[in-house]
Amino acid sequence: MGYSNELDMESQRSKISSMYNHVSGKSTDDTCQLKPSLVGFFTEDVFSESLSKAGVGFFMYNCSKNLLELCPVAAQMSNLSLILSLKTLMGRLESGRRKVFLLNIMELAREGSWFSYELPIVLNGQEAKWFKLSGYLRKSPQGAESICGTVSDVSLFRSEMLRKKDLMAFMNHELKTPLSALKLYVQSCVRFLDKSNMDVLKSQMAKADAQISAMANLIDGYLTLSLLENGSLDLQFDSFDCTELIHHIVSQYLALNPEYIFDIQMNEGIFLEGDRARIEQVINNFVGNAIKFSDKGSTITMVLKLIDVNLEFSVTDSGRGIALKDQSKIFTRYFRSCASGEHTVNGHGLGLYLSEEIIKAHQGAVFFVSQHGVGSCFGFRVPQMRC
Repeated sequence: MGYSNELDMESQRSKISSMYNHVSGKSTDDTCQLKPSLVGFFTEDVFSESLSKAGVGFFMYNCSKNLLELCPVAAQMSNLSLILSLKTLMGRLESGRRKVFLLNIMELAREGSWFSYELPIVLNGQEAKWFKLSGYLRKSPQGAESICGTVSDVSLFRSEMLRKKDLMAFMNHELKTPLSALKLYVQSCVRFLDKSNMDVLKSQMAKADAQISAMANLIDGYLTLSLLENGSLDLQFDSFDCTELIHHIVSQYLALNPEYIFDIQMNEGIFLEGDRARIEQVINNFVGNAIKFSDKGSTITMVLKLIDVNLEFSVTDSGRGIALKDQSKIFTRYFRSCASGEHTVNGHGLGLYLSEEIIKAHQGAVFFVSQHGVGSCFGFRVPQMRC
């Protein structure tokens, strides 16, 4: 490619020296000077060794020459040459990721903002390590373009994420399966006791059923959160009767909360194309919150209707409502609204956050209206059919 190894190494040493001069306080730019106590500690060897141990290197891609330059640390981590063509790099990626990688990097870079992208590079023909590229598009006064940034080894992080994903799968199957069976047994006992007029035992079994539901919902919540963080919340789209789903949910809440009045306003036979389990998770969260923050004997109103090509569902209560200062944060992860002087309720601050993410994944939007001391209305609107 017109470069000798000696010139390559000298060029890279020059770049490392330049960076070293900045952090060591030798730069002529006063704004980059470090405190005197650190000057002398960051020698050039220490600087390179620190980068190597941290698993961080630097890269620059010359768009006009179609050449990728790596610093010695980046080259050693990735087992690549100091200077290589984009075609050579693409050959080291897994075949299914090559086109996506190229399109994403170019699109992100041309937006002019800082970008970050993770990709696996195959080492020794079989083993693959994951690297994170972060950088930006740089233009010279002459108009030449290059992409500059850092490359870091994130293989251990990816392994930890995979371990976490396996743990969530274990929780979903190994914990939820016996919980589901236990719930069926308890509900069966409640129905039998209802006919036997054994009120005390019936009450205790109903409380046990409520605790099982709470644990199952908690597992669902953290599993969904894990999938969102991994970017792998795969929805299982199918056409289902949304009115039947709402009747099913209300029947469960009526069995556990007979002191509440449920007002259902909807036409029968309204179908939705979506992930039934995820939509059920959202409706359960809205209805559960309405009960949680309302007094016994109050009315919970549910409305299901079609607006043009969209399906809209809402839950309205006459509970304590949400303070104005908290309303902008209500869908934030782990946020829990608790006004001064009010009792604390159980919860982890995940339900509304997860509900919004699930509805977004359905190409829809959530909405709410609330007045402190009066009540709240939470709902969502999604396309009835997939585009």
